[in-house]
Amino acid sequence: MQYLLMDYVQEQGWPELTRDEQEHWLGAYRAYMEAMANAGVLKSSNGLHSASAATTVRTVNGKTQVLDGPYAETKEQLGGFHILDVPDLDAALAWAARSPTALHGVVEVRPIRDVSIANLMSESEPIGMSELIDELAKPKPPAETA
Repeated sequence: MQYLLMDYVQEQGWPELTRDEQEHWLGAYRAYMEAMANAGVLKSSNGLHSASAATTVRTVNGKTQVLDGPYAETKEQLGGFHILDVPDLDAALAWAARSPTALHGVVEVRPIRDVSIANLMSESEPIGMSELIDELAKPKPPAETA
């Protein structure tokens, strides 16, 4: 099963670290990434630009609103993510606990759905929003073991 690990950090804290502290953290992070890759669980990973580079889009009364900045003002910002393919939530949580981000920030773990919205929408019969929500809310059956 695939899980999304989201790294939340306090962006303003990085510049306050000494060069040695930054290098130590980056070394620990490289080792963490290498361990996930060597274990064959890492499917994708990427860092994000700072929250100040974010743009928020929403539609209100049929009109698009584009705002500079993140969706919510929070103490910690989403700094990056990893997609892991592991047997279960316990395995995903174990990898999250090993993350250097967990020492100074938060790692949020979420399961990834098997069925994409695009796949649901491409079915021959149109699907209504309530049906779409119901389908996405269904629990995923356990993976079969070989």
